[in-house]
Amino acid sequence: MNKIVSAAAAASLLFISLRCPAQLSIGNGGMSVQSGAVMVASGLCMQPTQNLLIKNNTLQVSSTPVPSTPNSSIAQVYTWTDTVRTQGLVGIYVSPSALNGNNFNLLKLAYSATGSNGSYIISNTSTASPIGNLVSDVLPLTLWKHLTAMESDTVLSLRLLSFTGEAKHNTHLLYWQTADERNNKGFEVQRSADGKAFAAIGFVNADKEAAVKHHYNFTDALPLGGANYYRLKMENVNGSYEYSNTIKLEQGKAAYASFAIFPKGACIMGREFTKKQIEMIARADVMEKTYKLPCGAVFCLLLWFLPQRKTPCGILCI
Repeated sequence: MNKIVSAAAAASLLFISLRCPAQLSIGNGGMSVQSGAVMVASGLCMQPTQNLLIKNNTLQVSSTPVPSTPNSSIAQVYTWTDTVRTQGLVGIYVSPSALNGNNFNLLKLAYSATGSNGSYIISNTSTASPIGNLVSDVLPLTLWKHLTAMESDTVLSLRLLSFTGEAKHNTHLLYWQTADERNNKGFEVQRSADGKAFAAIGFVNADKEAAVKHHYNFTDALPLGGANYYRLKMENVNGSYEYSNTIKLEQGKAAYASFAIFPKGACIMGREFTKKQIEMIARADVMEKTYKLPCGAVFCLLLWFLPQRKTPCGILCI
């Protein structure tokens, strides 16, 4: 029966030692690490509990820390060109010169499968051993691409298991699932028309009920015409946050047409709108024009697009 290596015994085991200064390239032939064997590459340590095969992949080590709040990560960041799926011990032999102001005793592993703009997930059960300056943890089957170490309160304490969405009845429904939540405040839902400039459109509070997994959802009742990009700003109670991966949903594009100013209290196409509905329409921010009448009243005309119609509708907001 295989036994997971302890921090104290790691250096004494017979292991595959791959000592490269900043990069390890593995070609089509692949590299196999048998269950129970230990692989060390440029300070990265892995001891899988099931056979691990890596092909057509490159491991790079960067001295550029991952930004976070209040402290950045250590200046020792590992990145594979493609994701790897591992199960078992994963650790980092931290160079003293790479601490970057962090307290070694507070360091925890942090990994991400989505890239530098993705969510770094903290491994709360990590241990920091002074023997070899090893920060390590035994992980379940985990898909990751980036790995570093941070102080335990500098990354969001949750695992984002999934973030998906669907277009339904002219709205966009977003779903996400998390695990291992601790000190989580909630999720700011952000939207963008180009995938670059995001703005908040809502907030979902964290589920305070004790559970292994948490399920959340959010409805965008007024999506933009065309492409809609969504991401989550996952906020911790201490003010730190991370962003989720970005998903894209499509909505029918707006077809603008002429409009007219309607008198106060008028119905549009036989429908009367409430103040709350007007405010919801205003959130779409499709088109806005203001008019000042001789009597001094100011009229604000908003145009928005209803996907099921070929032309936009207008409403007068006083």
